[in-house]
Amino acid sequence: MHPRGTVTFEAAGEVWRLKFGVNALADMEERTGKSVNEIFASLSGNGVRLGVLRTVLASGLAQSHPGLTLPAVGDLMDEVGMAQIVKFIETAIRSAFPESAAGEAPAGA
Repeated sequence: MHPRGTVTFEAAGEVWRLKFGVNALADMEERTGKSVNEIFASLSGNGVRLGVLRTVLASGLAQSHPGLTLPAVGDLMDEVGMAQIVKFIETAIRSAFPESAAGEAPAGA
């Protein structure tokens, strides 16, 4: 069992730990200039921007993988594949906020 909001996966010969706690959420807001609600809403549907997706992944990985650069996160996305990355992010978000409906940001975020 993983801690709340955490997903682990293997890629590029390493185990990656993706966690969406308060620090990751605040980092996403700071990097994008958008609220968590806006960020989560932008991840659903056909209008997903790769830069936002990369930022979300980087923010979620930052606590366990300090010093990880955005280009390195992009390389990781290339290796794993966009569909799988989105699944990891969605799973971690649902785990972090189990009381929220899928595709919704937590109340008050």
